[in-house]
Amino acid sequence: MVELPWTSFKAFVDARALSIQWVEADSTYFMFAFDGPMALRCAVYKDSGADQTAFEATYQALGNKPIPSTISAFTAKTFGTKKLFARNTGKQFAVAAGSNDLTYTATFAWVKFIGLELVGSEALDTGELRVYDDAAGTYSGVPNALLNQFGYTMNFPKDFYSRSSPFDADLYVGMVMKITYVSASAKTIGINYIMNEVKT
Repeated sequence: MVELPWTSFKAFVDARALSIQWVEADSTYFMFAFDGPMALRCAVYKDSGADQTAFEATYQALGNKPIPSTISAFTAKTFGTKKLFARNTGKQFAVAAGSNDLTYTATFAWVKFIGLELVGSEALDTGELRVYDDAAGTYSGVPNALLNQFGYTMNFPKDFYSRSSPFDADLYVGMVMKITYVSASAKTIGINYIMNEVKT
């Protein structure tokens, strides 16, 4: 799920003629929009500001319309002759101010990596996500080789960030997922790796 500020969220909804799904909780409107496999999220505070006024005047009454239900191959519980099992995994890291390398080593034989959540970030902390071969070079023939990069200096919002992809990435046992996290201060953050294990 992609988190957007109101202006960008509204522009996407308008361009794609989407219905906003919204929930009111205390002093905030939480909004969601779905375009096929893509999901967007936005929070608008009830502070009598321009964002709240625009939402209530133009979008609120038109929101929460039923969304046509579709089943795609991406959300199926099978993959060819294999079965998919949720294997979401969380880790906590103590980070220092500046650059930190946060690693997760795949423990399952084969997973489809589909998303990531970050808890405890400060506004404008940044991160990059790379995947490396294991120390034996099992998959590339080169020990610890860089296999792919999925995030490039991503800017994180305060407290919570979630990113899911409409397509998956294959991870095999021993591969290392490394996030280079640049933190504004020393703190503890949590990372949730959203994955489906592929099994017979």
